[in-house]
Amino acid sequence: PTLDDTTAGIEEIQLRPFEAIYATSALGMTLDLTRSLSVTDGTYTLSGRGKNMLINMNESADFQIKEGRVKGLRFDSRVKTLKTNKRRVLF
Repeated sequence: PTLDDTTAGIEEIQLRPFEAIYATSALGMTLDLTRSLSVTDGTYTLSGRGKNMLINMNESADFQIKEGRVKGLRFDSRVKTLKTNKRRVLF
């Protein structure tokens, strides 16, 4: 089947923005994490932020939903402990 055959009749999916705050663990330590989903002009941003006395982390990903499929645009991660680790992926 072609892409047109497999996506025919698929309705566009729309996700609802949200924000959630919860406790989690990273590197063996607990921290409060805020996870949120927002949308601007059809581009979604999923982000997570958290910190405690030793860890400060920020992650975010931008994506779109086209023909019922997720299309990744960008992912950024910054985790600061004793050193700072940065990662970036562009799709």
